[in-house]
Amino acid sequence: MLVRRLTATLIAALCVTALAIQLYIAVEYAHPSGHSVGGAILNYFSYFTILTNLAIATALVATATNASDARIWNRPSANTALAVYIIVVATVYAALLRHLYAPSGIEFLAERTLHFVVPALFAGYWILLVPKGTLRLKDQLPWLLPPAAFFAWTLVHGALTGFYPYPFLNVAERGYPGVLWSGLLFSALFLALGTVLIIVDWLLGSLQNRWQGEIPTA
Repeated sequence: MLVRRLTATLIAALCVTALAIQLYIAVEYAHPSGHSVGGAILNYFSYFTILTNLAIATALVATATNASDARIWNRPSANTALAVYIIVVATVYAALLRHLYAPSGIEFLAERTLHFVVPALFAGYWILLVPKGTLRLKDQLPWLLPPAAFFAWTLVHGALTGFYPYPFLNVAERGYPGVLWSGLLFSALFLALGTVLIIVDWLLGSLQNRWQGEIPTA
């Protein structure tokens, strides 16, 4: 579908540009912040925001270019999982992280793009252009695996390097009980939001089927 491919191209371009800016900034400030370039790049890829936007960019590029793996990325379940992740990114940033630092200039634009612009555009993409009516509640169980893997990586990486991407996952400050409690709360958030999107999928699928059924045939 041409509209879907064009929309995917636009969102992917914004996403890739913002990711590239953030990577450049991470590398540029590696030595002043006491990190090696390799360590700065590793830390860059240790943010859930970065990984989620990267996954969205990959999915949308596959769709835009009609790549061989586009069928996998185009599945409603895959797109809905990405929608859950990016909405969580926007929600957590707005509620818990936005006030912690104040980027300026091009960094400000990149931050806002990754945390607000891409989430809003991808949510609209999911609502309008992803086929509806095929999801089941059990579909969201595999969606928890990437966040769980990220959580485990954060604990291991943090134990080895002392780097924690988010304050609510900082074992040095909150201890393992506090961080594990955060993990449980976020698991509940992912499940709740996944359930909401599946219900929306049902409702929109039902409306689409009803609308198609009312179209007169020659």
